[in-house]
Amino acid sequence: MKHILLLVCMAYQAYGLTVDMDPVPRIVLRAGDYQYFLIHLSNASSSCTGTVSFTNLPPGLSSMPQSQDFTLSPGASQDLSFKVSSSTWAPPAVIRPTVTASGGEQVNFPDSLKTYVLTDSFFIDSVGAATRRSLKNTPLFPTGLLAYYSGGDGNDGYRYNSSVGYAAFWNEGIWIHNGGVKGKCVFGHNGLAYPRHHWSKIGMETLNNISHRRGTILFWTRKQLQQSGEINYAPGFTGDPSTTWQIGPNDMRGSSGEGMFGYSWSPQQVYSNWYLHQGTTVYKSGSNSFVGLRRYKSAAGLTSGFLEATYLAMRGDIYSVQALFDRPDEWQHVAVAWDAESAKLEIYVNGVLQSGTVKKNGVPSTDTIWYGAPFDVGVFCNITMAFVQVSDEGGCNTTDRDELYIYNRALSAQEIQANMQASMGGPVPVPSIYPHGRQFYDSLAVQVRSVWTNATIRYTIDGSDPTLASPVYAGPIVLTASALLKVRSFLTGFAQSAVDSAYFECLGPDVVRPAVYTAVSINNSSEIMVIFTKPVDSLSAINPAHYALSGGIGVTNVTLDNDRQTARLATNAAVTSATMISVQNVNDATHSGLGMDPLVDSLVRVKSLPGLVGYWNFDVLSGYTVKDLSPSRVNGMVFSDIYREATYAPGKKGQGLLFGGDDFYDVTEYAVEGRQVNSSQPLNLEAGTVAFWFKAASSMNTGVGYLVSKSYAYNLRIYHGTLYVGHANATVSTNTQVVDGAWHHCAISFSNHVSNGTAVYVDGALISTITASFLNNSGTGVGFGVGGGGYGQPEFFSGTMDEIMVFNRPLNRAEVLSLYNDSTELGMTAAENAATGACVASIAAAPNPFNPSTHIFVRDMPGAAEHMRIAPMVKIYSISGRLVTTLTQHTILGTQYVYIWDAKNMPSGVYVVKADVGNKAMARLVTLIR
Repeated sequence: MKHILLLVCMAYQAYGLTVDMDPVPRIVLRAGDYQYFLIHLSNASSSCTGTVSFTNLPPGLSSMPQSQDFTLSPGASQDLSFKVSSSTWAPPAVIRPTVTASGGEQVNFPDSLKTYVLTDSFFIDSVGAATRRSLKNTPLFPTGLLAYYSGGDGNDGYRYNSSVGYAAFWNEGIWIHNGGVKGKCVFGHNGLAYPRHHWSKIGMETLNNISHRRGTILFWTRKQLQQSGEINYAPGFTGDPSTTWQIGPNDMRGSSGEGMFGYSWSPQQVYSNWYLHQGTTVYKSGSNSFVGLRRYKSAAGLTSGFLEATYLAMRGDIYSVQALFDRPDEWQHVAVAWDAESAKLEIYVNGVLQSGTVKKNGVPSTDTIWYGAPFDVGVFCNITMAFVQVSDEGGCNTTDRDELYIYNRALSAQEIQANMQASMGGPVPVPSIYPHGRQFYDSLAVQVRSVWTNATIRYTIDGSDPTLASPVYAGPIVLTASALLKVRSFLTGFAQSAVDSAYFECLGPDVVRPAVYTAVSINNSSEIMVIFTKPVDSLSAINPAHYALSGGIGVTNVTLDNDRQTARLATNAAVTSATMISVQNVNDATHSGLGMDPLVDSLVRVKSLPGLVGYWNFDVLSGYTVKDLSPSRVNGMVFSDIYREATYAPGKKGQGLLFGGDDFYDVTEYAVEGRQVNSSQPLNLEAGTVAFWFKAASSMNTGVGYLVSKSYAYNLRIYHGTLYVGHANATVSTNTQVVDGAWHHCAISFSNHVSNGTAVYVDGALISTITASFLNNSGTGVGFGVGGGGYGQPEFFSGTMDEIMVFNRPLNRAEVLSLYNDSTELGMTAAENAATGACVASIAAAPNPFNPSTHIFVRDMPGAAEHMRIAPMVKIYSISGRLVTTLTQHTILGTQYVYIWDAKNMPSGVYVVKADVGNKAMARLVTLIR
């Protein structure tokens, strides 16, 4: 390395003129590129003049100007800028200007203020892979494109699809999933149903992939559909748009504005810490430049949220612009363009410039040029620039990201619009209807969704295909009669989408009466939960006179849960397994004149389960929400991929939850729904038990899937058919095969840091003991059917689960065996339901005729007898009596089981649909028309 001899004229007297220089300590300079150096002069004790000179630079480097004079009065300061250019690929060198001063002024110019200039092999590490990151060997693309990331399409999702230089990037806590603006997309998670990662991110190496001088970053974003919670600001942080600029382009945490992109760790800190061993806080302030974008939610006094782009220049100046932006359900295209030498910083939303005046340190800027420094300092650091990052424990991104482009020039508005259109692909994606066909009473609001926000959705309800003359979808479509809804998207310049259709059958006024599913007392003999089969009217449900108990026990108070299906009765004496209950005069929630079928003298189900803090049996549910029957009242949420959606199947007792390979069940208690785990949630246990029934699909013989995962604590997973138990530091095989088509009861009884204090039971038998070692997991969630996802994708279980219980104490072998042998049903018996006269079993199909699929609706008695709570099998026969197929997978709609028969491979004709409900056999003819 060539060093330049520098001469500094000094007068040996009291401390005087101070010289500061940026950037230091390292920069990377391609052949043909240049870098501005800023020399800051200050603190002169008397009037003085002098010269700063960049003469005698190494071969290939030159400065414009070569030298500049300065004049300072006492206490004044002055900034000088020099444009240092590189004309050839040359060995690394050290540069430092010569500073002279007159007037008897001593010059204070520390020897540490010098800059290593690297023009080719710019990175230092022990991997020996400098050639992979050689500037000379990684020429720029002619278009100015530095990097493109598709969000997981066309590769494994862990590298750029195309990139100048090194294509890989650091990632952790990133979920690549379906539903992108084009193919797949990504979001960051942290402490949810996956392992906890304090810095979940896509961290990019910035040397070849982003330019500090000018550039454009473009991507698509939308609301993360799993989470309804918004950004959770830190205490005292309000998101005031007049002060948010102070954060700058770092600090990607959601607690101070959700980071869309920015830097996650100062590269100067990395260099100082990793290579100079000076600690993470020792670095040269003012020698960094970065561009960043954060999203803020609407705050007090604001009608909208906003985006804020910031550019950090040398000497610590922060330039910022803002644009109104609310987190939408549909995809939005966002672009940030900057040009430091034109003092340009812009935010575009959906191809339209939305940002206003550029501000410098919070006030309107009049600067005509900004002086920036390279984002990286020549150290191999995959965490310098982050596109997706979550640093708050127990949090996650509230937005998905897709189709990332990075350019080394500021694109024009026309180029940004062209990128938006090109990144969308084509033809226009098919819009989706939600719900996608069903029977309904009274009226139903139907929503239509499109991943392209700038597409126009048109619809019909008469069965014809939508055209440009059809009505435009502008909000929920309210149906009051049966209709075949068809939708299609249109966008100028793209082929129209295919048609999506769904049939909705109006059954007229709702005449289904409420009934009692169960009356149960769990661990509190002075409280009974009366759970109805549908939402009920509050006034009639909370009237104690409508409930009667045997044995002289009185009802002193009644409350109704938010689901409006669970009445909680307080009693003046303890109930027992011999206590009988009668319920009457409780009305439907929406039809006050529709009273319940009375329940007369039915047994209260009494369960004693000491330490129970979670109980989900999948028979008490509302759509994708599953009721917690334990005292904790932490209701679970079912997800299918990123959408809130549940599919149920016959369970071990009554009904179970079907996991199809991308489903999971989240029972985490959140301080902010979907965003931050409640650190005092009842499932944060150092000692406890998790027990459940499961039946694994045959695919688990070769796959990997988690049954339960409490991140940084315990987990159970199936690996190639064998059950494994894991904790924070290890995973151990139980040597037990569990994929055999049968139901198995599984329990893990754990005690943190206790020798052999964690036991695994299968079907009541002890199969393994380990010494578990947990890390701090107060910010992590609890999920069933999913785990992993730290440095790869989450691993999902395939099969069915039922009767999940969590205890706040380790159960012993006898207690686990008791759970395994317990065959008690919570629902009312067949005889109890028959006494109400509530059986209205029926079968229907819609659309009918159909092509290629139809929905089959099997209605059961609303009293939820034992036989009705086990979903019936639906069998399809040809008109000649040949069995064509058997349907078992279904969803629940009130008191109906909904099946879908896809007959795309069947010939036209009439078919017979049959189902048995209890002792009632039902049939319906359906017609397939090609």
